[in-house]
Amino acid sequence: LINAIAMIAIANNTTTGLTGSNIISTNLTSNVSNNMVASSSSTLSTYSAYLAFDGNDTSYWSSNDPVYNASSGNYTGSVTTVDASSVTHSGEWLQLKLPNAITITSVNIKPRTDLILSRTPRSFVILGSNDGSTWTSLYSNTNKTDWVAGTNNITITGASSYSYYRMVIKKDRKSTRLNSSH
Repeated sequence: LINAIAMIAIANNTTTGLTGSNIISTNLTSNVSNNMVASSSSTLSTYSAYLAFDGNDTSYWSSNDPVYNASSGNYTGSVTTVDASSVTHSGEWLQLKLPNAITITSVNIKPRTDLILSRTPRSFVILGSNDGSTWTSLYSNTNKTDWVAGTNNITITGASSYSYYRMVIKKDRKSTRLNSSH
């Protein structure tokens, strides 16, 4: 179960097709709102995908439970995403579809305010797509252990423009599920 990320924000150098500053304001109120669509590979109870993009530090998305081994953090489920290089990424995913393709330069991830670090991602990838099925790897981290209570900035370099962005959590920090918040 992943349920420790309270907030996800994306940033780009230009906001082509969107209004606002470099941080793309999502502030979703449902899985389909503000011309965006939030989705996930699984959802526990009422902890829907949009809660990772609602701008609220105290709400969060949660994956089904149990899909990660509580001792090792390894993914035990069957969800996979294959990227354009034919690499298979096994793990629960959280996705945002934007109204227009943009080039992102960073992703800001904020853990839940109660900071359940065992439910934060340890190994994950961030992927981009323009059709929701052909994915390009934009960022990979195989051993993130330095989550902080505030904003954790993930820098994306050399990316093209995409309208779908997906984070696949391959391993968590030894919990049975994932949580994610704005």
